[in-house]
Amino acid sequence: MEIFGIAITFFSLVIAVQTWQNGKFMKQEMKDTKELLAKMDEHLAKMDEHLVKMDEQAELRHKEIVELLKKGFGEVLSKLK
Repeated sequence: MEIFGIAITFFSLVIAVQTWQNGKFMKQEMKDTKELLAKMDEHLAKMDEHLVKMDEQAELRHKEIVELLKKGFGEVLSKLK
């Protein structure tokens, strides 16, 4: 009977050490995951800024093209009259 008590105590200690190590691992992984998510948020914010700039440039180019087309068609229409 004493052997079973010693064996149970030993296995309990092994399980306790494994649980403690797993807790340390989980805390570190959680910290790493939070850092990764923060970096992803920064990259997404930068991408949003670039997309806004691209939209502004596209709108500007569109207006320029429309003006050029109006100017070009205006010359064609004036020649037809």
